[in-house]
Amino acid sequence: MTAYPNLAAREGRSPDKASGCSRLFYFYDVAEEIDLPALRASLAASNALLKAPEGGAPPCVQLESTPIVELIEPWLTEGGGRWNVRLKYHAHGVVTVELERPFQLAWPALASSHARWISDIRLDRHAREVLNTGLARIRAALRKPYDRVLSERYAVVEVLPDGLQPGMPKPAGSLADTHGVLVAQMIRGETAELSEEERTHILQFRMSYQPADVVVVGSETAVVSDTPSGAGSTLEILEYANIQLLELKHYDEVLTKLLSDVYDLLETRTGFLARWRLARAAEKLGIMRLDVRELTEHIDNSKKFLSDSYSARLYRMTAARLGVPEYRKLVDDKLRTAADLYRFMMDRFHQGSAFLLELMIVIILIIDLVYLFWPRA
Repeated sequence: MTAYPNLAAREGRSPDKASGCSRLFYFYDVAEEIDLPALRASLAASNALLKAPEGGAPPCVQLESTPIVELIEPWLTEGGGRWNVRLKYHAHGVVTVELERPFQLAWPALASSHARWISDIRLDRHAREVLNTGLARIRAALRKPYDRVLSERYAVVEVLPDGLQPGMPKPAGSLADTHGVLVAQMIRGETAELSEEERTHILQFRMSYQPADVVVVGSETAVVSDTPSGAGSTLEILEYANIQLLELKHYDEVLTKLLSDVYDLLETRTGFLARWRLARAAEKLGIMRLDVRELTEHIDNSKKFLSDSYSARLYRMTAARLGVPEYRKLVDDKLRTAADLYRFMMDRFHQGSAFLLELMIVIILIIDLVYLFWPRA
């Protein structure tokens, strides 16, 4: 989808020039599940343009169901800018809206443009409009859609590496050495130069796999220097970590509401019918615990779901920068509380059931005794 500037022309370009593309990812948690086969049939019936699977290396993230990618008409801004747009539908109920814009700019201009783009609310509005239009088309494929849609945004500046001539790659560390000041600004979304201490802190979160590639990861922006084919795996991992963060936030919100409802139920309901309501609430807690455990298994066993150890290490660094461990801890604490409440509610339910059973036995005995000793005509 990306129309990169001519690679051959870059061999003689100034080292102060950068070529590549800027990407803005918007992640929306819209439903408990998206029926991908039904979605594919629906999009085919509406003549939607689907992105064909790309050849070459297999996906870096091993998912049970491959997401469906839909290409949208490019968006032209008032200033003459053109953003390519696509939608990606995930089986676990997340929709990704990606805005992409190629560039060929001097490094200082790139840093300024990035700061301007990520603060432009028109991009946020357009992404939401694209989402709403897409949801209206795929409503039949959504399973248990949410009333409240949680969202996350992440920016990626993808820069083609210097030294594309065969056998002459530039060391990955040279990006931090030559353009570290501007890279740090882009990670923070700032137009002013950052302090050396802050710059050092930002640039320590970088990884390289081959001599000519490097990725610097921030909490809201990542800078990737790699070929378009090589950057694909890095983008997958960044997207994967953001989706897990979004799902953890969803479960945190759901658990908070569910625990609050259970506390209210325990405080206000004391009759026999309330014990049956406790059983239903306990069942919801149990199902929620299983769902969250499945998600946390992907977090704990990242190497199992990623293609290699480098990808797993890059995922763990990205997850740490996004705050996934902190949200994981919040959810774990609420899960422990939910487990205690589950046992307490089931104990109360079983106690109530046992009392009801004993009462029925006593009533039956009384009826038998009355029938036995009642004077007969």
